[in-house]
Amino acid sequence: KYYSDAILDPAMVHEGHQNKEVKLFANYDDSSDTVIFSVKDPKAELREFGISTTTELRDALDQGLVINEQTGPRVVSGDVAFDALFALTMKELDQLAVSEIKDGNYNYNNPIKAEVFETGAKWHY
Repeated sequence: KYYSDAILDPAMVHEGHQNKEVKLFANYDDSSDTVIFSVKDPKAELREFGISTTTELRDALDQGLVINEQTGPRVVSGDVAFDALFALTMKELDQLAVSEIKDGNYNYNNPIKAEVFETGAKWHY
């Protein structure tokens, strides 16, 4: 559910995209990492974005992501990074919405019914 669209080769997420925005970020150890945002067709009704990073991430599962904009709330600001991150946020809201919390530490290992958000793939409360 969470990593089904993760791409291990970050360069692949930008193939065929018309616009790219490259951001450089300084790290605590004086090294730097890059994040690239791209959009396939900025004028499409529902856009396809690519986000990749050189930062080493936990599990290396999301060095690159393709995000397909969904119907519903969306932003067309002219800033590829902002629009891509907004589309990612909307996608994650959909992914993380659950009708029950399942965690062995609570409720004697029984699910707790509630319309809530999970905190992610590895934490369910």
